[in-house]
Amino acid sequence: MTDNEKNMENEVENTAQAEVSSEPVNDAAVEPVVSEAESPLKNKKQLPDNVFMKVLLFIWAKLKQFGLAVWDGLKHIPYCCYCLTHPFEGFFRMKEDKRKQSMAATIILYALLAVSAIAKQQLTSYMFANVESQLNLDVLKMVFTTLLPYMLWVVSSWCFTSLMDGEGNLKDIFCATAVAAIPVIAVNIVLIPLSYLMTSDESNLYDFISALGTILMVAYMFLSMMSTQQYSVLKAIGTALLTVVGMAVIAFVVILFFYLIQQVWGFISSVFSEISYRLNE
Repeated sequence: MTDNEKNMENEVENTAQAEVSSEPVNDAAVEPVVSEAESPLKNKKQLPDNVFMKVLLFIWAKLKQFGLAVWDGLKHIPYCCYCLTHPFEGFFRMKEDKRKQSMAATIILYALLAVSAIAKQQLTSYMFANVESQLNLDVLKMVFTTLLPYMLWVVSSWCFTSLMDGEGNLKDIFCATAVAAIPVIAVNIVLIPLSYLMTSDESNLYDFISALGTILMVAYMFLSMMSTQQYSVLKAIGTALLTVVGMAVIAFVVILFFYLIQQVWGFISSVFSEISYRLNE
């Protein structure tokens, strides 16, 4: 082989290598395949973390919303106490100015009413307490029996005041009733330490303080009706008496309803028991 032939072969090889090295590598066609192959794995790894973070953020948002509602209610508690010292102006402004009316504060007051009643029953000294009730506490039953009279008053009062041209609505009565219950809350709390300081000879004083809270509560309910509904004294007295009668009627209807449900349930249970007994013979 001559030198010219060798030089020609070397030039052909160099040209072929240059063409191979000069061809661009199409990475775009490879990258989507790799990304598509890896994306399900990445999604599987990231999915639990994302769900966990979303749950935490949801819980945090609800807790923050609840905290703000509680804080808003606590800010309205001083005005509720103002209504006790200035009942006519306080209840009237609560109805007219919705900024003075807070559903969160109302719920807090009802919750304090139930908690104070339970605390009074459980923490009162044995000389003034019912020991059997302390040993057999039923929280749900205690809450129900404590709040039921107030709810009956709210519903019955709303029914009769609507018929007698009252200016207040159901929400106004609901909030005003919670404010009227503040004396009962205060008396329930005060009587707990007093029960350990009094003797059995001072039981009359203990009963008087307990009755005083109930009397003040009834008086504030009456004043709240006058201010909220814009009634005269005689019209308020008549409406209050009708409200008490309505409470009795509503309680009777509710008791009758549950009694009928109990009887129907007992009849259905007895029928199924008889059928199962016949089938097993």
